[in-house]
Amino acid sequence: MKTLNAFSMFFALLLLLSPQANAQDEMTGTSATFGDYTVHYSTFNTSFLTPDVAKSVGVVRSKRKGMMTIAVLKKNTEGKESNASASVAGSAYDLIVTKNLDFKQVREQNAVYYLATFDIENKIDVYFTVNVQPDPNQDPFVINFKKRLYWDE
Repeated sequence: MKTLNAFSMFFALLLLLSPQANAQDEMTGTSATFGDYTVHYSTFNTSFLTPDVAKSVGVVRSKRKGMMTIAVLKKNTEGKESNASASVAGSAYDLIVTKNLDFKQVREQNAVYYLATFDIENKIDVYFTVNVQPDPNQDPFVINFKKRLYWDE
């Protein structure tokens, strides 16, 4: 359980420090709010994970692999946020190829995260589209952003 707690700390730090383009036009940030839901997202090179954290979540560390993390929070009637489960799907594309992202759910104590890995080309802009659907009776929330990723050398 300690490695998963380390992942939570690592994930929270990435959410705070990672500059990206947000879902709405070119706003900066790593979250998007849809009514009572806030979706936090981050992309980074998998070599940034420690070997223990990578193993605990089933991710291969590589200087040529990227990872996307998604966390969904729902605000209750008192304004307090708590983790929410969701159906998460997405794709990553550059000028040449489109790749579907295969998200897997990671549960840890009261936290729920969604992780997907993908191959990266060095210094190429990658465009992401992510559909997050916490309520199966409502349309998914759509997040679009771009990120330039680099091989960790």
